[in-house]
Amino acid sequence: MGFFYYEPLRDSSEVICLAGGSGITPFKAIIPDMLENYSDINVSLVHGVRNEEELIFRSFFDELENKYLGRFRYSVICSEPEPGWDGDRGFLSRDYLLNKFSSLTGKSLFLCGPEGMYRYLDEQLKDLAVPRKYIRRESFGTGRIPEQEVREWSIIVKNGSGSHEITGWSDETVLTSLERAGLNPPAHCRTGECGWCRSYLLKGEVYIPEARDKRRAADRKFRYFHPCVSYPCSDLIMEVPVNPADISPGES
Repeated sequence: MGFFYYEPLRDSSEVICLAGGSGITPFKAIIPDMLENYSDINVSLVHGVRNEEELIFRSFFDELENKYLGRFRYSVICSEPEPGWDGDRGFLSRDYLLNKFSSLTGKSLFLCGPEGMYRYLDEQLKDLAVPRKYIRRESFGTGRIPEQEVREWSIIVKNGSGSHEITGWSDETVLTSLERAGLNPPAHCRTGECGWCRSYLLKGEVYIPEARDKRRAADRKFRYFHPCVSYPCSDLIMEVPVNPADISPGES
């Protein structure tokens, strides 16, 4: 579930993948799939790391580059390289990307890395006129609201089996609290994108990281939210839909 995959009706035939640290992991599956199943696309992968110790899957992507010569390019940039490093140095900055690719116009960008990388690239890509529809990012990290200490909150959950009062914590998503309490709410993507866990907030407030708030405008207005990316900021009263997996055949 979610949108972090190549879709020819939506994405460009020129794809640039930008990975930060262990954020390269999904690309180990995605890139070979793209190259094998779509013969008309070209893919570039840039792996940003602090030093060579953080390089993972290097031999895998070197071999992939040899296999798909001319269609796949793999490169690494180090921000804190050890002496003797002869590759690119620095960060995945605007200037670096323009120097590497000349232009990003008409290209799809696939991003995976920590929140700090996303915030940095948001600023760097601001004036490069890359349409939002051409930027895909994987959910990576918690994104929770920063606090000096973790707070405990009461969450009253209303669903098909009645009402339950459980404990929630400010450093875990509402979905995690529901599951930890033994409830079985509907959930799929866990990134706020699919809407499968969409619930109604009767009372209280939640924090939703801006980059993960995929709700429609109407849902925001009428207090519907996605528990998988929401963190309690107060005591809550909420309505959770029945998980379709719990409905027996023949039941409505």
